[in-house]
Amino acid sequence: MLVSNRHNVLIVLAALALIATGCNKEDNNERDPANDEMGHIGNGKTERGQNKNSVVFPIGDTGWKGKIYYEGGNNSMIYYDNGTFTPAWNGTNNYMAGVGYYYGSTGVKYQNMQYDCYFRHSKAGNAGGYSFIGIHGWTLDPLVEFYIVDDWFTKPGPNLLGQRKGEFTVDGDNYEIFQNIRVQAESIMGTQTFPQFFSVRKSARSSGHIDICAHFNKWESMGMRMGDIYEVMYIVEAGGGTGTLDCTYFFMSDGK
Repeated sequence: MLVSNRHNVLIVLAALALIATGCNKEDNNERDPANDEMGHIGNGKTERGQNKNSVVFPIGDTGWKGKIYYEGGNNSMIYYDNGTFTPAWNGTNNYMAGVGYYYGSTGVKYQNMQYDCYFRHSKAGNAGGYSFIGIHGWTLDPLVEFYIVDDWFTKPGPNLLGQRKGEFTVDGDNYEIFQNIRVQAESIMGTQTFPQFFSVRKSARSSGHIDICAHFNKWESMGMRMGDIYEVMYIVEAGGGTGTLDCTYFFMSDGK
């Protein structure tokens, strides 16, 4: 009986340890976006979206979704069966397009997942007042908007990022961590006040691997509490201008 109880306690402690560390599965993929060919596969389809409304759509049978949002202007997103895509914007106040996992209001616990993203892109033109290229998403309960910024047209400054919380090293470079508060702003839950979490790479890059869970775990360790994942996507966001992003390599895994 004592042995059985001790065994049960060890199982519980191990489970709690996994939960505490957040994303806990290993990424076993061997991928090299800088040198692997991939490219656009399949017939390109064009999504033009709807002004001031997010449009979400399936990417073939991959399990990924595409998403496009904008406020005014002439915009589009060409997407392919393997998840690669080419977004384009012109004259918009705010444009975002990307591919990844979309769960909606049901959400998923990030502690049970292992999110990794492999990407390669080129960019042209400009993005107006601000730009983010990398990972973007939302969590529910609490409502949080988050970014892992690996590239940009103009590097985002403190006016967009808020309070600097620290930095850490992952995927070959240092990321600075910031927290911003958006007051009565548009969100996936309507007009709300909510925090934004940012990890901004010190040196921009156009290809590589993003250990998304490493950022989730780091934010949690700094008291920046995450909720259930509503969506997590590789995106470009532009605050105006005229430009394109050509993503010729994309793969995202949730560890399942």
